Amino acid sequence: MVSPADTLLVMIAFGLFVVALIALVVTIVVALNSRKITVSRLQA
Repeated sequence: MVSPADTLLVMIAFGLFVVALIALVVTIVVALNSRKITVSRLQA
């Protein structure tokens, strides 16, 4: 049997993992977009 406290800890850990993953993806997307903007400015 898994105690309610353990279940809560697992949910919190999973939630933090998901938040970290989303933050990582957002950071990568923003970095790629800013790089594209810089390149287009240089070409123009």
